[in-house]
Amino acid sequence: MSVPFYTAADQPHPGKPTEQGNTGLWFTRFYNQFEPDWNVAESGKRSWIGTVTGLRGDLGVLKDAASRFERLGLTLGAEVVDFKTEGNFVTGLGLSHPIENGFTWHHTLGVPYLPASGVKGLLRGWVEAWMDDVDDDQRRVLIQRWFGTAKGSDAPQDRVGGLIFFDALPITPVPLVEEVMTPHMGKWYEQGGQIKLEADYADKAPADWHSPVPIPFLAVGRGASFRFMVAPRLTGDASADQQARKDSKDAMAQLKLAMEWMGAGAKTATGYGRMLPDGAKIAAALAEAGIETGSAQWIGAKVTRNKSTGELSITSAEGQRAAPLKSPQAQDIFNRLSEAAQNKLRDGKKPLVMTAEVETIGNLTRVVSLLPSADI
Repeated sequence: MSVPFYTAADQPHPGKPTEQGNTGLWFTRFYNQFEPDWNVAESGKRSWIGTVTGLRGDLGVLKDAASRFERLGLTLGAEVVDFKTEGNFVTGLGLSHPIENGFTWHHTLGVPYLPASGVKGLLRGWVEAWMDDVDDDQRRVLIQRWFGTAKGSDAPQDRVGGLIFFDALPITPVPLVEEVMTPHMGKWYEQGGQIKLEADYADKAPADWHSPVPIPFLAVGRGASFRFMVAPRLTGDASADQQARKDSKDAMAQLKLAMEWMGAGAKTATGYGRMLPDGAKIAAALAEAGIETGSAQWIGAKVTRNKSTGELSITSAEGQRAAPLKSPQAQDIFNRLSEAAQNKLRDGKKPLVMTAEVETIGNLTRVVSLLPSADI
């Protein structure tokens, strides 16, 4: 069966996409396992899923997107947290697809992601049903302030929420795996309300004598990292902006709980979609061992560069030193700076002033990310 494909493909009619291709476009639009009568056999479903399992995405493209994403968030004053999947994660199962179960792909990156609307809906569901440190009146006010209101509900007019939600994008290559669900009460769901005769019970009633029907579907494997961002909606009003910044911090704290206890995406009742902040398990183990950990933001940190090795040395405004950044991280940061900033570091006469996100483990302080100040 011949299929159209974009010109960047290695061959006219490829059997599967490459790491550099758009996996989402391939999976969604180019299914070619139809039977002569246009039905889809079980083998065809598994064969198609097999064309993308094992693919992880282009590391360079994902790193570049993650860097732009983080810089946008920090410019807006967003709370930025990286989460890692504890088990498998799947989203978009209800989307139409020949194999019965669809999948949500980022349109340009071609990798799995969680749309901003899904992040907002997850957090709102958590606040409405599970946030237990507020009473009902406080909860109602909080929901209106964070998520906005629609005219005719609890407010006299439409009102935009004070928080801005962003798509949760992968920051490292994403493992794709095949999973299988085995529903065995299909007729009960389809025709249970039509049971009228006793003879119908044997075929349509929910019972353990029905045979399971294996249905394969695509999922994100364990250990995938996604970057979540929640930003305050700043208006220029000092009091309102201060409240919005506090709300974004509180919202991210609640999102962490929601991701740990509820999970994101589909099939969360069976354990799918649970995520923890990246490094949370390590931090817990260190705390249990009595090793202190913490994180901080060094605003106005001084950065210098070793001309021979390319290492970056970072010192806080108060004089505290972090472990030097070595390549490739140091080179990646250097490459993303403006030409003027690069020349200033090469010159070496004066340090470059930047903002450093650091974490401390025992006596070690290391730089997690390094961002230029607004004038660079």
